[in-house]
Amino acid sequence: MKIATITVWLPDLGWVEAMGGLPEPMTADVWTGGDELPDSADEVEIVVIPFGMPGSRLAVLSKLPKLRLVQLMSAGAERVIPHVPAGVTLCNARGAHDPAVAEWIMAVILAQLRSLPDYVEAQRTGTWAPKRSARGPGRPR
Repeated sequence: MKIATITVWLPDLGWVEAMGGLPEPMTADVWTGGDELPDSADEVEIVVIPFGMPGSRLAVLSKLPKLRLVQLMSAGAERVIPHVPAGVTLCNARGAHDPAVAEWIMAVILAQLRSLPDYVEAQRTGTWAPKRSARGPGRPR
């Protein structure tokens, strides 16, 4: 019994290597959201929408006859929903970026508490401007 090939479009083939390869019987092509579609347009079943893809390019989804699933890399789906053909599943990435955003927020809070933007500016101008930074919670006085 022959298993049908499942074709997925990814924004970057580097993802295949990062995932340790694709399971059988999947194959991947690259589509970065541009006007030129991969040769597998008549066979693609899964499309991962690239970040920053203009809404004007989303109409291409209706031209993919075997499309079954659209995956977003963001949580917001409002601008994509009108372009997803009936019967095609739309998945978002809700929660996927939570750890990175939490780390970024903590880093920015610590940078502000320690006046790092002031030190960056002093370095840029070649001046020495030491100062005491604010005391954070749990820091001795």
